[in-house]
Amino acid sequence: MSHSFFVRRLSLLLMVLLFGCLCCVSAQTEEAAEAPTLSISSSELRLMVKKSDKLTATLTGTTARIKWTTSDTKVAIVSSNGTVTARGSGEATITATVTTKDGTVLTADCAVTVWQPVTTVKVSPTRLSLGRGITSEPISFSIQPETSDCQTVIWTSSDESVATVDAEGRVTGVGLGTATITAIADEDREKQRSASVAVTIVQPVEEIRLSADTLRVDVQKSAKLTAEVLPESAAVKTIVWTSSDTSVATVKNGTVVGVSGGTCEIIAAASDGSASHAICTVTVIQPVKALQFASSNAMVSRGKSISLRIITTPEDASDASLTWESSDESIATVDASGTVTGVNTGTATISVTANDGYGAKAKVKVTVGPTNPLKIAAVSCKNNDLYIDFKNVTSGSVIIGCSVVVICYDDNGDVISTGEYDCSIPALLNGKTHRAGKTVTCTVPDLTDSKSFEVGISSVTFKGNSVTLIDEADRVMTRYKTRRK
Repeated sequence: MSHSFFVRRLSLLLMVLLFGCLCCVSAQTEEAAEAPTLSISSSELRLMVKKSDKLTATLTGTTARIKWTTSDTKVAIVSSNGTVTARGSGEATITATVTTKDGTVLTADCAVTVWQPVTTVKVSPTRLSLGRGITSEPISFSIQPETSDCQTVIWTSSDESVATVDAEGRVTGVGLGTATITAIADEDREKQRSASVAVTIVQPVEEIRLSADTLRVDVQKSAKLTAEVLPESAAVKTIVWTSSDTSVATVKNGTVVGVSGGTCEIIAAASDGSASHAICTVTVIQPVKALQFASSNAMVSRGKSISLRIITTPEDASDASLTWESSDESIATVDASGTVTGVNTGTATISVTANDGYGAKAKVKVTVGPTNPLKIAAVSCKNNDLYIDFKNVTSGSVIIGCSVVVICYDDNGDVISTGEYDCSIPALLNGKTHRAGKTVTCTVPDLTDSKSFEVGISSVTFKGNSVTLIDEADRVMTRYKTRRK
């Protein structure tokens, strides 16, 4: 082959390669030029409820219809031309969508925040009178609508030389005069909603003086306290009266009423919010209303002693202490506890007086007898009946009544029961020394359940004489075994 043939073939091959390269470059250029894009005029949007704003979508590299959608119609809606209208507070996404001829889907988003503005701010109270140096409770406020994004306020004072206000709405009086306290809705808008309180700072109560620091009052009785408010220029002089213990005493407008014996405090406090107050210590007295001896008469042997039992009414008397006195100490003496000692035979009157000064008194006649009192000679039993024989009955005396004390024991010697029982007096007991078969009888419950018992004289009534009380020290408490008669 000739040299010219190879040259032609080589030239043809070079032309083919050059054409292919040109085609590739042309295709890439066309592809780069034709890639479509979609964008929105704003990626974020903040709107107030019922307000609107328009979004503009820009599409390049192709022509197609732009579709607008919202992620939450309760928050915001969008029209076909991109106009966004706020409906309710919250967040939503507005999306512009394009579908190209070759099926490619292009989107662009805008984040929309919708907020509900404040329409009204209210405060309570709208007027406030406050003492200088006193801090009020927080002023209450409300914001409408309740769905508003802003539910807080900023507090301000028109004159802090008169009154200041803290972040919680507590007002403090600084100087006498007037000031305006304003609650401003804390939201980012040109015209903020607000409400105001007219505050007057007045002279507070500085001291309260009571007519008495201490007071005594009887149960179901009353006493009056009066209060002086200082200074005279104090704006509010109303006093609030309280009792620290209403079970002891109550108070109303300074009138104290005793409820029960004891001590409490009556407090008179200023009502202007100041700490001024005064205290009266009240002692309520439950007086002794009556004193009564357990028996109308008593008897004691010469050289012996008995304890007189006194009944105090009421039992909860504030001062139950007593003073004892004998009408004739040559016959009988009495000590501070009511123990009577026989000195010589005869009678004396023992008097007792309540020490609380209300005058309750009682008297009892005491007979001092011989040193040989009535005693038990023998005891027998049958079932629950006791048969008791006495000794040392004075000649000529006739027993017409008798009571005994019986203490029952079990196998271990422990007490089962203790009681005082009246005895049956047979007609044969004519004042002579008792003999077998001429006994008094009394029925004692639980006697059959006991293994042993003790008997002692409690009281004896003689014909023509009063009841004779035998003190426990004079009882013959002899142990007997329970046995059948």
